[in-house]
Amino acid sequence: MEKVSNCARVAHLRLQQVVPICNKAISQFKTDTTNGNQMEVQINQDASYGVYAWIDSDLFTETLVILLKDIANCPDSDGFISLKIKRIGSSICRILITCYEDVDLTECEGPMSTSECPFHNSALEDAQTFVAMHGGYMQIWKKSGSSQCLFELNLLCMSKNWEIEL
Repeated sequence: MEKVSNCARVAHLRLQQVVPICNKAISQFKTDTTNGNQMEVQINQDASYGVYAWIDSDLFTETLVILLKDIANCPDSDGFISLKIKRIGSSICRILITCYEDVDLTECEGPMSTSECPFHNSALEDAQTFVAMHGGYMQIWKKSGSSQCLFELNLLCMSKNWEIEL
């Protein structure tokens, strides 16, 4: 994986389903031998919508793999990672990446900067840049009483039932 600082990167955005890209990232994460773990990764999604976002498939997959690795390397991780995908309002897709099955952001500390995250590294900054290249933003939260961070990604999206007026 090349770092953003080492090369010029351009996001080629296309309207794509979010879940298949998440599945692709999970597959790459699980086959990466540098992880040295057998993490169980689940996707929980709002079943009422097929969520589409403006995504560069390769770049966004790389972003998700970075975040999955960071969650997996946290000492509080119990061998479980959850990606919770939810459409918020009419135009935001939220992906919450955490090692907790049930978490409420209102009970978390944050949002915090990447430098405040306990496992801050340059790859985390790259992930934040990649999300911004998709017209979205990334927030980092910390569960109260824990060193574990949660990643919240917010992207522009549409549901599968959109209508185009001509």
